[in-house]
Amino acid sequence: MEKLVLEGTDNTPKVVFDPGNNVFEISGSSHPENPAKFYNPILNWIDEYAKAPNKVTELSFKLDYFNSSTAKYILNILWGFEKTAKEGVSKVIFHWYYQEEDVDAFASGERYAQLTTSEFRLVKF
Repeated sequence: MEKLVLEGTDNTPKVVFDPGNNVFEISGSSHPENPAKFYNPILNWIDEYAKAPNKVTELSFKLDYFNSSTAKYILNILWGFEKTAKEGVSKVIFHWYYQEEDVDAFASGERYAQLTTSEFRLVKF
């Protein structure tokens, strides 16, 4: 499967989904003017990946900031990757990075962990 690489901008995060090198990461800030236009191609890519995923997929979120519109898409991304684990095809592990003093980022990670069934690691940096 082709990798997906989107360079980050002032409004959108960097996205690297590279199954060949087993790198899956979303980083930066996310407050796109049109979240559907930015995130729907990512969700479509995940649907294709779910058809033939790696045995283990580890997805890292390293977001400095995201708005409420993005929050919905993050959940859809988590659930999209979880499809493979629910079908018993692969294992999925999520890594949610947060700065120690950023209580909002930590709380967001905790909420997402409660909404998923895969292993979810909160990583302080």
